[in-house]
Amino acid sequence: MAADILCGKAPALQEVIVPASQVLSDPLRCPGCKGQTFTINGFYRRSFRQVVKDGAKELEELGEDTFLDIEVLICPKCQVKYLISDDMTYRLYHENHNLRAEVEALTGMCGSLSTKPPN
Repeated sequence: MAADILCGKAPALQEVIVPASQVLSDPLRCPGCKGQTFTINGFYRRSFRQVVKDGAKELEELGEDTFLDIEVLICPKCQVKYLISDDMTYRLYHENHNLRAEVEALTGMCGSLSTKPPN
Protein backbone atom coordinates (compact mmCIF):
# COMPACT_ATOMS: atom_id res chain seq x y z
CA MET A 1 0.00 0.00 0.00
CA ALA A 2 2.82 2.43 0.81
CA ALA A 3 4.35 1.73 -2.62
CA ASP A 4 1.00 2.56 -4.26
CA ILE A 5 0.85 5.90 -2.47
CA LEU A 6 4.46 6.71 -3.44
CA CYS A 7 3.68 5.88 -7.09
CA GLY A 8 0.67 8.20 -7.02
CA LYS A 9 -1.93 5.41 -7.05
CA ALA A 10 -4.69 5.40 -4.46
CA PRO A 11 -5.24 2.07 -2.71
CA ALA A 12 -8.20 0.10 -4.06
CA LEU A 13 -11.37 0.53 -2.06
CA GLN A 14 -13.51 -2.40 -1.05
CA GLU A 15 -16.78 -2.34 -3.00
CA VAL A 16 -20.02 -3.17 -1.18
CA ILE A 17 -23.49 -3.24 -2.72
CA VAL A 18 -26.11 -1.71 -0.43
CA PRO A 19 -29.83 -1.06 -0.87
CA ALA A 20 -30.85 2.58 -1.17
CA SER A 21 -33.01 2.25 1.93
CA GLN A 22 -29.83 1.85 4.02
CA VAL A 23 -28.27 5.04 2.61
CA LEU A 24 -30.87 7.56 1.58
CA SER A 25 -32.01 9.13 4.80
CA ASP A 26 -32.22 12.64 6.17
CA PRO A 27 -29.49 13.60 6.83
CA LEU A 28 -27.49 11.48 4.41
CA ARG A 29 -25.04 9.21 6.25
CA CYS A 30 -22.50 6.50 5.45
CA PRO A 31 -24.22 3.10 5.77
CA GLY A 32 -21.12 1.69 7.53
CA CYS A 33 -19.87 4.20 10.10
CA LYS A 34 -22.92 6.54 9.98
CA GLY A 35 -20.51 9.44 9.38
CA GLN A 36 -21.33 12.51 7.33
CA THR A 37 -18.00 12.98 5.55
CA PHE A 38 -17.98 11.23 2.16
CA THR A 39 -18.07 11.70 -1.60
CA ILE A 40 -21.18 10.88 -3.61
CA ASN A 41 -21.45 10.26 -7.33
CA GLY A 42 -24.68 10.34 -9.25
CA PHE A 43 -26.78 12.64 -11.36
CA TYR A 44 -29.69 15.04 -11.20
CA ARG A 45 -32.97 14.31 -12.97
CA ARG A 46 -35.60 16.83 -13.93
CA SER A 47 -39.10 15.88 -14.89
CA PHE A 48 -40.50 16.92 -18.26
CA ARG A 49 -43.46 16.35 -20.53
CA GLN A 50 -43.49 16.35 -24.33
CA VAL A 51 -46.43 16.13 -26.69
CA VAL A 52 -45.54 14.66 -30.08
CA LYS A 53 -48.10 14.61 -32.86
CA ASP A 54 -47.39 12.92 -36.18
CA GLY A 55 -43.67 12.85 -35.35
CA ALA A 56 -43.43 16.58 -34.60
CA LYS A 57 -42.90 17.95 -31.14
CA GLU A 58 -45.81 20.25 -30.31
CA LEU A 59 -45.26 20.98 -26.64
CA GLU A 60 -42.49 20.60 -24.13
CA GLU A 61 -42.80 21.45 -20.44
CA LEU A 62 -40.02 21.17 -17.89
CA GLY A 63 -41.02 20.37 -14.35
CA GLU A 64 -39.85 22.38 -11.38
CA ASP A 65 -38.78 19.31 -9.39
CA THR A 66 -35.25 17.94 -9.59
CA PHE A 67 -34.23 14.59 -8.19
CA LEU A 68 -30.81 13.49 -6.99
CA ASP A 69 -29.96 9.91 -7.96
CA ILE A 70 -26.98 8.76 -5.91
CA GLU A 71 -25.18 5.77 -7.42
CA VAL A 72 -21.99 5.63 -5.34
CA LEU A 73 -21.00 6.76 -1.85
CA ILE A 74 -17.28 6.66 -1.01
CA CYS A 75 -16.42 6.88 2.69
CA PRO A 76 -12.80 7.78 3.51
CA LYS A 77 -13.20 6.59 7.11
CA CYS A 78 -14.50 3.12 6.16
CA GLN A 79 -12.31 2.93 3.02
CA VAL A 80 -15.37 1.51 1.25
CA LYS A 81 -17.04 2.36 -2.05
CA TYR A 82 -20.75 1.71 -1.51
CA LEU A 83 -22.57 0.86 -4.76
CA ILE A 84 -26.14 1.94 -4.16
CA SER A 85 -28.86 -0.21 -5.67
CA ASP A 86 -32.63 0.00 -5.52
CA ASP A 87 -34.06 -2.40 -2.94
CA MET A 88 -35.57 -4.84 -5.47
CA THR A 89 -32.32 -5.20 -7.46
CA TYR A 90 -30.38 -5.65 -4.20
CA ARG A 91 -32.75 -8.41 -3.05
CA LEU A 92 -32.59 -10.18 -6.43
CA TYR A 93 -28.78 -9.96 -6.50
CA HIS A 94 -28.57 -11.69 -3.11
CA GLU A 95 -31.18 -14.32 -4.02
CA ASN A 96 -29.21 -15.08 -7.20
CA HIS A 97 -25.95 -15.31 -5.23
CA ASN A 98 -27.52 -17.70 -2.70
CA LEU A 99 -29.04 -19.90 -5.43
CA ARG A 100 -25.68 -20.14 -7.20
CA ALA A 101 -24.01 -21.15 -3.93
CA GLU A 102 -26.66 -23.86 -3.40
CA VAL A 103 -26.14 -25.22 -6.94
CA GLU A 104 -22.37 -25.28 -6.43
CA ALA A 105 -22.78 -27.08 -3.09
CA LEU A 106 -25.14 -29.68 -4.59
CA THR A 107 -23.07 -30.33 -7.70
CA GLY A 108 -19.64 -30.05 -6.09
CA MET A 109 -18.58 -27.59 -8.77
CA CYS A 110 -17.17 -24.85 -6.55
CA GLY A 111 -16.33 -21.65 -8.36
CA SER A 112 -17.72 -22.88 -11.66
CA LEU A 113 -20.59 -20.40 -11.64
CA SER A 114 -19.87 -16.71 -11.89
CA THR A 115 -21.08 -14.78 -8.87
CA LYS A 116 -20.65 -11.37 -10.49
CA PRO A 117 -23.82 -9.59 -11.51
CA PRO A 118 -24.30 -9.02 -15.25
CA ASN A 119 -23.29 -5.63 -16.66
